[in-house]
Amino acid sequence: YDYVAEADAVIANMATVDTAGELDEIRFFDGKLNVALGLIGTLLLGYGQSIEEIMFHSFGETSAVHDAGVAVWKNKLLNSRIRPTTVIHQLYPEDNLRLNDNMTVRGKHFQTIVRTMSHSEYPSGSAAVCAAIRDFVDALWPHLTLTMQGGEVSYSDAPFVILPNTLMANVPLTGAVNPAPGGLSAASIAERCGATRELGGMHFSQSVPAGRKLAAGMGAEAAATLLSLLGPREG
Repeated sequence: YDYVAEADAVIANMATVDTAGELDEIRFFDGKLNVALGLIGTLLLGYGQSIEEIMFHSFGETSAVHDAGVAVWKNKLLNSRIRPTTVIHQLYPEDNLRLNDNMTVRGKHFQTIVRTMSHSEYPSGSAAVCAAIRDFVDALWPHLTLTMQGGEVSYSDAPFVILPNTLMANVPLTGAVNPAPGGLSAASIAERCGATRELGGMHFSQSVPAGRKLAAGMGAEAAATLLSLLGPREG
């Protein structure tokens, strides 16, 4: 890492965050349970799924997330890289830094927008987990019977996998604000989940791409294994 350049990029990214909607998005993706419950809520409220189908999805998604989590944790232990907070404290202790909401703080008081975990910075666990979720949904949902307004829809025609905030303003159980006015596709979940880690100051630039690469294919493999458990089906 060129830590000076990386730290400057973190500060610049955080300075672009100046609306309530952007803060809501960072907080939403910080809690992966928000993503999981958002998907379940959408299956129930948006696509009329039965409890059996929802549990089928949930079991497989949890398996995909587990596999991604194990892989990313091993790589965090192997790399053991420090977080932006530590670097900025060391490089710019007395500098005035402009951050989110146009606030200015001394470098020694720098904090990320949401919590920073104490484990290694590289690779991004959030990016890995959300990449696995995207691949899992893309592989499984075409096999689900999705209905909308009384008519069956194919997954390729489904406009979202998390409902727009006009239909689900808050995530069930967690109460987190749903930040998506147009809903979220599987691809946008993976993209925004990683991007918000950089906007929030939690990661340097290499960690998110590395997390996505590490988890590539895990979600699809989890979906294939899950479907194989059903055995032959009619139709």
